[in-house]
Amino acid sequence: MYATWGFYIPLGIVGLWRWGVWVTKQLISKKYKETTLDYNAKVSLITPVYNENPEVFLEALKSWYKNKPNEIIAVIDHSDTVCIKVFKKFQTTHKNCTLIITKEPGKRPALAKGIKTSKYEILALVDSDTVWDKNTLKFALRPFADSQVGGVATRQNESVRQTTAQKLFDIQLNLRYKEELPFLAAYGNVITCISGRTAFYRKQAVLPILDQMVNETFFGKKVISGEDKRLTYLIESNDWKVRYQKSARVYTPGARTLSTFLKQRLRWTRNSWRADTRALYEGWVYKHKWLTFFLIDRLIQPFTLLLGPMYFINSLLHAEFNIALGILFWWHGSRLIKIHQHLKEQPKDIKLISVYIIYTYVLGIIKIYALYSINQQGWITRWSSNRLQKANLLKAFTRHANTFSTLTLLFLIVAFVRKETTYANKSPYVESLQELTLVEAIQKPLIGELTMEQAQPIQLHVVETDTNLQNLSLLLKVNPNKLYKFNHNILNSNTIKAGTVISVPNESITYKPEIPTKNFSNRLKITYSKSDDVIHVKGKGQVTNLTRIKKVLDDNGLNNLLEKKGKEWTLNKSMSVDRGVTLILSGDEISWLKLKSQEDSFVWLRTFNGRILIQNTKITSWDTNKQAFDENLEDGRAFVHAKYDSRMDIYNSELAYLGSSVPTSFGGYYGVSWKVPEGGHIKYLVTGEVLNSNFHNNYFGVYTYGANGMTFKNNIFSDNIEYGFDPHDYINNFVVANNLAYNNGNHGMIFSVGCFNNLIENNQSYFNKLQGLMLDNKSNGNIVRNNIFYGNVNGISLQGSDNNLIKDNVIYNNQIGIRINIGSKNNSIQQNNIEQNSKWGIYIYEGSNDNTLAENLILNNQIGIYIKAESTSIYENEVSENVIGIALKEDAAHNRT
Repeated sequence: MYATWGFYIPLGIVGLWRWGVWVTKQLISKKYKETTLDYNAKVSLITPVYNENPEVFLEALKSWYKNKPNEIIAVIDHSDTVCIKVFKKFQTTHKNCTLIITKEPGKRPALAKGIKTSKYEILALVDSDTVWDKNTLKFALRPFADSQVGGVATRQNESVRQTTAQKLFDIQLNLRYKEELPFLAAYGNVITCISGRTAFYRKQAVLPILDQMVNETFFGKKVISGEDKRLTYLIESNDWKVRYQKSARVYTPGARTLSTFLKQRLRWTRNSWRADTRALYEGWVYKHKWLTFFLIDRLIQPFTLLLGPMYFINSLLHAEFNIALGILFWWHGSRLIKIHQHLKEQPKDIKLISVYIIYTYVLGIIKIYALYSINQQGWITRWSSNRLQKANLLKAFTRHANTFSTLTLLFLIVAFVRKETTYANKSPYVESLQELTLVEAIQKPLIGELTMEQAQPIQLHVVETDTNLQNLSLLLKVNPNKLYKFNHNILNSNTIKAGTVISVPNESITYKPEIPTKNFSNRLKITYSKSDDVIHVKGKGQVTNLTRIKKVLDDNGLNNLLEKKGKEWTLNKSMSVDRGVTLILSGDEISWLKLKSQEDSFVWLRTFNGRILIQNTKITSWDTNKQAFDENLEDGRAFVHAKYDSRMDIYNSELAYLGSSVPTSFGGYYGVSWKVPEGGHIKYLVTGEVLNSNFHNNYFGVYTYGANGMTFKNNIFSDNIEYGFDPHDYINNFVVANNLAYNNGNHGMIFSVGCFNNLIENNQSYFNKLQGLMLDNKSNGNIVRNNIFYGNVNGISLQGSDNNLIKDNVIYNNQIGIRINIGSKNNSIQQNNIEQNSKWGIYIYEGSNDNTLAENLILNNQIGIYIKAESTSIYENEVSENVIGIALKEDAAHNRT
C-alpha cells in the first residue's frame, strides 16, 4: 500500500476539486429566486422550420397559440412542402400567423428574417418541435418588468421518455435546469445559454447585434450552428441582464437512438467550445466571477474527468482488483448523489445509473474530439447530406488521431505518476544509490546483522605498488599458499605488479583448483589471430589497458581492429583477456566502449582465467552501419563474459544492449556473465564485485553460473528481455543488497539450482512480468530480508527450496505475495508486511510442508493465507481486512496455530 496511496493522491485532488465545484453550485443555486410578479407585453413568436415532423410541428403550434402570443411567424425552408401545408392550413383558423418561405439555408438567416419581420417588443425564438406548457408565456414575461433584462431562459424537459437515449437526455436537462442555471442566475444576471428551443429576448437588445449573430465566423469559417449560445453572449457582452424562469416550462422530443443523441452532443459541444473560448478571449466575462469560474472549469473538465477511467484501467492492468472495485462503487455512489434531484422526479431512472456513468465518460471523449474538430459544423440533425460539409479524410484522420493521442497521453501520465510516486516511497526501506569510488565501495560495510567480511567470503584487493607474494600475504594476513591457490593464474611469486586485482578468501570457501604445472610467459603479448578472428592479450601477471593494446595493434598495421575518437572506443574484433592478465577499463581512458554488433557479425569481450576491471564507463553493443545500439537479438549480439578461474569487477558503470539467445561455442552470450563449465563449481572460481552500476536492455541483465562469493550492491537491473538478475547453478556466499530490479521481461531476480548461503537484503523488485524474486530448485539456506516487492505476478516464489529465512520484507500489489511451491520445506516467513495482493497474501501448495509463518502483517489481500500443505506453524500473525483471512483446503492437515 505504500506506493499506491501516493499514486492515488492526484486522483484524490481532482476528486476534491470536482466535489468542491459541485457543492459550490449546490449552495449558490439555493439562493436562486425567480420573478413572481406578472408583466404584460406584446410578443412575436418566431420559429424556423426545416424537415420537421408535421405532427410534432402541429402539436407545437397549438401549444404556442394557447399561450396567446400577439403573432406567430413561421420561417419555413422552401423544400419542406409538408410543413408549409400544415402552417397554411393552421392560418385559416388562427389569426396573426405569418408564413415566410425561404430559400436561404440555415437557422441563423431564418431567425433573422423572422426578427426583422416581427412587430412587437418581446421576441420568442422557438424550435419547431418544442411544446409549451399552458402558462409558459405568462411566466416567461415576468422578468421583463426590469427594463435592463434582455433575455429570459425557460426550463426544458424531455417530452417523450421511451428509449435510453431520451432518458439520458432528460437527466441532462434536469441537471442543467435544476442546478447549473440556478447557480449562474442566483447572483450574476448571466447564464451560459438561453436555449434555442425556447428563448425570450427584448427586441431592443437583439436588433443591434443581429448581423453579428448571422455573419459570425470562427477562424475564417462562417459559423452555422450554435446561434442560441452566440446570441446569449452577445447581449450579455452589451451589459443586458439575462434571467432564468424555472416556472416557464417547455418540452422537446429527444433523439430516440443513442447514435443520434451522441451526434447531437458532439454538435452542441463544438458550439460550446467556440462560444466559450471566444467569450474568454473577448474578456467581457471577467466582469462576472461565477460565469468565469464556470467556463474555466468546463474547459478543463473533460481532461480531469477522464482521469477516473485511466486510474481504473491502470488498476486492472496491475491486478489491483480491490482498487478497481472501489472505483466502481465510488462511481455509482457519487453519481447517485449528483443526480438525486432528477431521481426525485424520475426514481425509476436509478436503473440507468451504470449506463449514465458510461455516458459521462463517453461524453468526456466527445468533448476532446469536439475540441479537435471545433470548426466542423452543421445546422440541425435533420439536415440532408447535401447541405452538410463534405468529409475530408485527412482532417477526419487527424482529429481522431489527436483525440487518441490525448487519451494515450493521459494514460501515460497516470502510468508515470504511478512509477514516480511508487519510487518516491522506496527510501524508508532501501538506501538510495550512491556514487562510490572504488576504495569506498570496497570498504563500505553492509547494513544489517552481518558485516561485509562475514557475508562475503571472497574480498577484493587492488595492488597499489609493485610487490611480491610474501609481502602481499603479510599485508593481507593470509597464508601465502592459500593466497596463491585463489590467484594462481594471476600471481608470479617474485613480481606482482601495481593494478593487479587479487581475490582474498576467507577460510570457509571450498575450492580445489587444478593448478597447472606449465610455466606461462609473463611477457605482455598482444596478437590478432586471423584463424579465430580474435585479439588475444597474454602475459601472466601483466596489467594493461586499451591504450596499450591499441598501440601494439597500430604498430603492426592493425589500426582498424580497435578505434578511438576522444574517449569513445569501438572494438571491431572480439578480444580475449587470457590467463593471468588484468585488463583495466577505466573512465579516465574510456567514456564509452562500443562493441561492434550488426546483422552479419558481432564481437565479444571475454576473459578466460584472467581479470577485467570496469570502472566509471559505459559498454554497449553498437551497429556501425546504423550508428545505433543493436536491438535485433535474432542474429546474435555483442556480450561481455568471464569464465573459469576469472574475476570481473564492475563499478559505477553502465552495460546495456548486450547479449542474445544465439549460442557461442564457449557460452556466456546472455549479456554480462560470469561462468564456470558445467560441474566445475569446485574446480574453478569465477567471482567479482559489482557496485553502483546499471544493466538495462540486455538479454539477461546479469547472469552468473557456478560463481562464488560475489557482491552486487546499489545496482539497477531494468528493461531486460528476460531476467533482471540471474545467479544460477550452485552459486553461494553472494551479497545482493540495495539493488533495483524492474520492468524485466521475466523474473526480476532468480536464484536457481543449488544456490545457498546467500544474503539478499534491501533490494526492490517491481513491475516484472513474473516473479519479484524466485528461489528455485534446492536453493537452500538463504536470507531474504528488508526487501520490497510489488507489481509482479508473485512477490517472492519458493520453488523446491528449503530452510530459507524470509524476514522483514514489504510485499504488496502483486497477484500473490509469497508463493511456496514444489515441496519447499522448513522455510521461515517472519515479520513481513504482506498487503493488497490481488489474490493471495501467502499461498502454500500441497507438498510444501513444515513451513513457519510468524509475526507477519497480512492485510487487504483477497485471501490472507491459503494453505494446501501439512504441518504449517502459524502464530502471532495479524491477519485482517482480507476478504478471507485464512483458508485451509482439503489437502491441508496437521497445521498449527
